[in-house]
Amino acid sequence: MNRSGTPSWRFRSKDEWKASILTLPDNACFDLLRSVFGNIKTPFNKHQLMENLAAFLSRKEIQETIAAYINDDDHRIIAAIALLGDPPPSELENFFAGEYSCAEFHGLLLNLEERFILYRLREEGNYRVSLNPLLEPVLSPFIADRSVLFPSFPGGGDARQPPGQRPLDDRILAALVAFVAAQGEAQKDFFKTGGGIRKKIADDSRQIFPDLDIGPIVEGMRCIGLLETGGAGLMPEKRRLAFFGKLSFGERLEYLAAGIYAAPQSTETDSWYFRRGRVRNLARFIHCFMSPLEYGRLYPRRTLLRLAAIQERSGDGLSRNDGRPPSPDSAAGETGRLIAALETAGLLRAAGENSGEAVYAPEELSGESAPQPAPGSRGGAQPQPAIAMDTPFSCILYPEIDFSGAAALASFCECRETGATVRFELTRDSVVRGFDQGLRADDMIGILERLSLGAPDQNLSWTVKDWENRYSAVSLFQGTVLTLSEDRRYLAETGTLSPLISRTLAPGVYLLAVSGKDEASRILQKAGVDIIAQPPPVLADEDDHAALAYSTYPPTGGSFSGSLPGAPAEAPAGREKAAEEQKKKLREALRKSGLPKPDQDELAARIERRQIVSESQLTGGAARHEKIEARNLDYVGKTIVAKQAIAGGSLVEVLLPAEGGEKRILGTPQALEKSGGETVLLLRPLTRGAGREKPAEEMRIPLGKISLLRWIKQSIFTG
Repeated sequence: MNRSGTPSWRFRSKDEWKASILTLPDNACFDLLRSVFGNIKTPFNKHQLMENLAAFLSRKEIQETIAAYINDDDHRIIAAIALLGDPPPSELENFFAGEYSCAEFHGLLLNLEERFILYRLREEGNYRVSLNPLLEPVLSPFIADRSVLFPSFPGGGDARQPPGQRPLDDRILAALVAFVAAQGEAQKDFFKTGGGIRKKIADDSRQIFPDLDIGPIVEGMRCIGLLETGGAGLMPEKRRLAFFGKLSFGERLEYLAAGIYAAPQSTETDSWYFRRGRVRNLARFIHCFMSPLEYGRLYPRRTLLRLAAIQERSGDGLSRNDGRPPSPDSAAGETGRLIAALETAGLLRAAGENSGEAVYAPEELSGESAPQPAPGSRGGAQPQPAIAMDTPFSCILYPEIDFSGAAALASFCECRETGATVRFELTRDSVVRGFDQGLRADDMIGILERLSLGAPDQNLSWTVKDWENRYSAVSLFQGTVLTLSEDRRYLAETGTLSPLISRTLAPGVYLLAVSGKDEASRILQKAGVDIIAQPPPVLADEDDHAALAYSTYPPTGGSFSGSLPGAPAEAPAGREKAAEEQKKKLREALRKSGLPKPDQDELAARIERRQIVSESQLTGGAARHEKIEARNLDYVGKTIVAKQAIAGGSLVEVLLPAEGGEKRILGTPQALEKSGGETVLLLRPLTRGAGREKPAEEMRIPLGKISLLRWIKQSIFTG
């Protein structure tokens, strides 16, 4: 699509369409032409006949009838061909997987070919399906209306969060960061070997997050780098949290969904740089996937699957890396996992019970384009507090707080509850963790003042500063120490060396890195030291790469420049009526034609299949005596259908009575045999496997047991 929202696909040249018919085998070419002109007199000129056909299809009254005959099934295929850009037949079939059976789909394609609406052309050894350029005035409105491909409906207000899953917001994300940081020694075994979080941690989490399954969310946060596994276990990564806070709320959820989706395929041994590229590609995919959806509308799963399929064609795939397109089954499976991740992250919500629909746009997202002014800001609306100090050492977070503010609190507070309110508390352990992350007492007090728009309780300030004094009294370091003589100390100020210096211990003595300190910590605790400074390690490979972890995206992207259409557009009121009036007129003309009954029966069937658009086509020479289907007691008809399919090596569709309905079998007929006084059809059925039809063992089916036998003719253009 271009930015104006009109299709970027263009009709091919009229010469290509003519060439596709002129290069057909003579019998197929003349059968097609006879359907319009009846018997063709000899000698004939193929090129002149094509000019006559082009003139016939260009007549205003003919095009009006063709337009009136286009129903919803035709509309879907016409719009899909333009959207996919002249796709191969297999890709077009995959696009409609689950909506049409193989037999139905090929029947629709053949019908559109015989009505001159579409044709097939051969490029680089493969066939592609395209639309007749002579009918551009007729087909363009159907191409522009994609509502039949991507239906959606008003939300109706019954959207629900998945069971056990409360809506996510910035407070909950920050609360999860605080919860993980507070696990202490348990951080080292936060996740079980086989996946998922440890039982004790899960039990503890239910006390604080009663309506949230934190497992997949924490794993997603680890996958996108907000939580990092190191010597001290799973810990928040301060710099990435800061960059994460610069994204919009919607983008944060997109990254989280990317992490939730990718987490089962990643391991703790994967480097951050390996995960970062995968996560950014997935986040871009999700952003483009979500951009055309509208807040509050219901989207059937079929719409979401098709959106993902279109996005796959843009180059960013969900799973496959071998250059081959995924099968319909595997693509649906991957998209199903993606939709589940989007629901967990809160970007999609289910609508009702087992409805098969998802609603986009929780209300929390719809208002994100109008952010609240930051607490303490000047100008505009009067600044409002983001937290309320309910006790000297605890605060309640208001829903309006932004992620950066909530994450700042999480760096030195513990989360106590996330039910009706979200409440954080300052404890000695949580404040010491803040000191370990480089915060000072004044920093913490300043954050509380800024977010509450008031000074904290004096007792809290005195206590935090006392903890800071005790923290500074005993410090434990482990790592590489660099000493520089006085004449070489200037090296410590260079851009190469200075980022690696964690602390200057004394003039000319510098700490370059720290690592595990468990044994020394236990010795100091045994000596009676209850607060021990343990600054985090300096990661030499991080420097300023954290800034590259996350990206913002333009407001739209992917295959659509704007939102999808709303509810499927109904056909113009007069179109169906005009089609029925034209059929009635043709039926009456056929009745008065005086043609033999076999010819009348064949032409009547062609009228019902919308293949006759003018009375001039009602001649005996235009009738092609082919029987497409036969039912129930029509043994002669079933025999004719079977013989036609056997002669052409075509597929047939068989319906057999079965308990609770009918059993459908698609296959290739091999022969008709006599057995015990009845005729038996030898059929080699096709079974679905890995997204494609494949042969199965041969079946023997008595014609008398078949309730419907339908011939699935091959394409005119492929023989």
